[in-house]
Amino acid sequence: MCDLPKIIFAIEGNRAYDKEFLKGVSQYAKQNGPWLFFHETDDVALSDIEKIKPDGIIVRVSKNAKLLEKIPDSLPCIVLGMGDVIAGKINIVSNSERIGQMAAEYLLSLGFKDFGFCGTNHTVWSRERAESFTYTIQNAGFSVNYYSYPDKLKTDFAQELAAMTEWIESLPKPIGIMASNDDRGLAVLEACKAANVEVPGQVAVLGVDNDFANCEMATPPLSSIALNSVKAGYEAAKLLHNIIRKDTNCAYTEITVEPTHIVMRQSTNVLAVTDIVVAKALDFIRSNVKRQIQVNDVADSVSVSRRELERRFKKCLSSSIHQEIKLARVQLIIKMLIETSDSISEIATKLGFVDINHIGRYFRDVEGVSPVEYRKKNLCAV
Repeated sequence: MCDLPKIIFAIEGNRAYDKEFLKGVSQYAKQNGPWLFFHETDDVALSDIEKIKPDGIIVRVSKNAKLLEKIPDSLPCIVLGMGDVIAGKINIVSNSERIGQMAAEYLLSLGFKDFGFCGTNHTVWSRERAESFTYTIQNAGFSVNYYSYPDKLKTDFAQELAAMTEWIESLPKPIGIMASNDDRGLAVLEACKAANVEVPGQVAVLGVDNDFANCEMATPPLSSIALNSVKAGYEAAKLLHNIIRKDTNCAYTEITVEPTHIVMRQSTNVLAVTDIVVAKALDFIRSNVKRQIQVNDVADSVSVSRRELERRFKKCLSSSIHQEIKLARVQLIIKMLIETSDSISEIATKLGFVDINHIGRYFRDVEGVSPVEYRKKNLCAV
């Protein structure tokens, strides 16, 4: 057999998270390879590691928990899905603290006063996201209603549906619900149908992973937090390659999958504010986010004084009109940085900024980094 790096995938790749991660690995291999890939999905084939003699292995522990015992300590190994860090491995972990915080901030920005969380009890990352979500919501002066996952049902949603439907029916409404991932988000949407509860009018649902097929297939389409899984895959492959070539002294580490932005679909396309004037003002901001609108423009659009509108914003959202304008525009900049290949200069022009320095200062004031740094942090090297 030719002398190329041999890498085993012990990962099914059906999840959007896994597909995006493997896409990053593939991008690195294309730039720095070629590599030989052995795609295995069952424990029986993987037990014959000695036959393949791989240089590295990528494994999802949630599907192959016992496999780790078979992997020699000397074999470089990338581990997904564990949650807890495993010594001597390259651990892929999500920034669950930031994911939970981002979800809370988003649902708060929609004007909700009641909140829910639907996850799973048996996964570390779900518990961490729940904790962060709850912390942010409580700091804003509200509480969270939790769905208690019936462990005895495991992954049988046909049996679980009745329990989740009962939970949905018991919740105060309107309510914003964070699901720990898109699978749980889809489950919540189905439970809402069973309970004859309107989405997003009565219940708004936000998932995590931005699994395009599942999110678009959902009824209504599911809003979700996008992650930089491709970037994480690229960086993991780079580290694995360095270990194989013995080019690094740091053999094992953690690589963090970061949330990039929220992809809004119909499941959260609602403003849960009781003040009609504020709702109309927020709708004006959304509709004109590509323009350099000012606070006075927003006040004029709803025919009230600037002072009166500021008072209403503080009461309903605990934020100012200027803050809402800025947050909306920064979210649009992030979306363009991640989803398009437009240069910073092109983005600045499209959004009415004077130049790249202007957009840079504007963006850094909210995100703490420049647009260039944000894109570099979340996208693979070309």
